[in-house]
Amino acid sequence: MVDPDGSGSPPLFKKLKCPGESNPFETEDGISNLPDTVLCSILSFLPTKEAVRTSILSKRWKYQWTSLPCITLNDSPLDPCRKSDQYETQMLRFLNFVDGVLFRHDASNIEKFCLSFTIPIKQSRVNAWISAVISRKVRELELTLSYRTTYVFQFALFTFETLTNLHLEHCSLKISAAICFQSLKTCRLVGVTFLEDSFTQCLFPDCPVLENLVLDYCSWPKWATFIIAVPSLKRFKLHFDDLYIITEIYAPNLEDLELSGCFVYSDWVLCDLHSLVNVSIDYLIQGSTDNKKAERVIRLLKAIQVVKSLQIHDSILGSRQSDWFWLDDDWMNYSVPGTFKLALKEVSLDGFHGNVAEIHLLELLLQHSLSLERVDIFCVKNLLENPKKIEEVNNLLQMLPRASSRCVIELQ
Repeated sequence: MVDPDGSGSPPLFKKLKCPGESNPFETEDGISNLPDTVLCSILSFLPTKEAVRTSILSKRWKYQWTSLPCITLNDSPLDPCRKSDQYETQMLRFLNFVDGVLFRHDASNIEKFCLSFTIPIKQSRVNAWISAVISRKVRELELTLSYRTTYVFQFALFTFETLTNLHLEHCSLKISAAICFQSLKTCRLVGVTFLEDSFTQCLFPDCPVLENLVLDYCSWPKWATFIIAVPSLKRFKLHFDDLYIITEIYAPNLEDLELSGCFVYSDWVLCDLHSLVNVSIDYLIQGSTDNKKAERVIRLLKAIQVVKSLQIHDSILGSRQSDWFWLDDDWMNYSVPGTFKLALKEVSLDGFHGNVAEIHLLELLLQHSLSLERVDIFCVKNLLENPKKIEEVNNLLQMLPRASSRCVIELQ
């Protein structure tokens, strides 16, 4: 027995113990005596790797982690810059660890599975992991795959009956008309490449309850048309830098729409957007020789004319001090029909430079918005630092004719 003070006497807590007297140094393990459900709840606050390590504490803890409802795995400790043999050993340990976690997990249901890795892993192994969690009726699936390897997922290989939340990053997808996500409510795809022989793709054709959709930096074949036709969709965010894309959106229950990115010859077909409340537009055209830019802007406004709140960023307007031009002489010479009406109640304009194109767009919005109550204009720093220019622009804005007598314009 270890002698901490070197005196040759038994440890202090043994020396002080008297018959019939409790020992303050001998405490019970109160946590281990808790019910399994409570222990599982405690472990759920730990990273999966740390939760697995608790299995060495005692027999009582050995299999507690195998009932965790949420599993999060990543290869973040791996360093590709290390010596080759060390890296290979660490990579093998990670692969075996994921295999072991999924093999030993005994819960019939997995609520959430998150997997993130940067190392190249065979597609067959990744598919086996996905199949393992799907067989346990996973509800939330998040996969961030290695950008060093191309992973091509065919949804037709899997049956996602219980999936409600899907998050995919850095992979390629093959869309099939036979895909069915009966329970999917939220989907986010980041850096995903859509592979298809046809130039017209209908995404998520059978998602009867899908409400939230985010597409960030996804890509399609050049000149492709992709269609979003989801009656249940309520929130849609699209950001990508494909320059030659036609986007068709059919979503009668859509409430929030956010469009951003960089386009040259891209175009929009927006139909049946009767429920729109909030729209944010932040995209620009670089070096385009298309002389129908203004027509496309008006067509976009017509498609969202029922919207109540509109946020416009400076990228769609451009600045005479920059190389980006969206609205130029073509825009200012464009005639808008007097019958064109907007249901706007509030407008927000970010990155305002005070140029003619911006003021012309504001004039159009003011003249065609009968219910407009407020316009908030946030100026760029250069304009804010020029009080004389601010006063001049503000006076000009206040004199603009408006269809709503209640409308207030605030320059900030």
